[in-house]
Amino acid sequence: MRKADMGIHRHRCEGHVYTDPDPQGYDGRAAEVTSAVALDFLARLDAD
Repeated sequence: MRKADMGIHRHRCEGHVYTDPDPQGYDGRAAEVTSAVALDFLARLDAD
């Protein structure tokens, strides 16, 4: 699958990749929460 098919964009100011069809409507707080949940999940996997 190509990046264009998945709707991956790079936000110039944030310096990371996220999936969002509208990069102008980027929600930084939602991205932080998503990252925190993902990191917590990975930490729990690593702890087992």
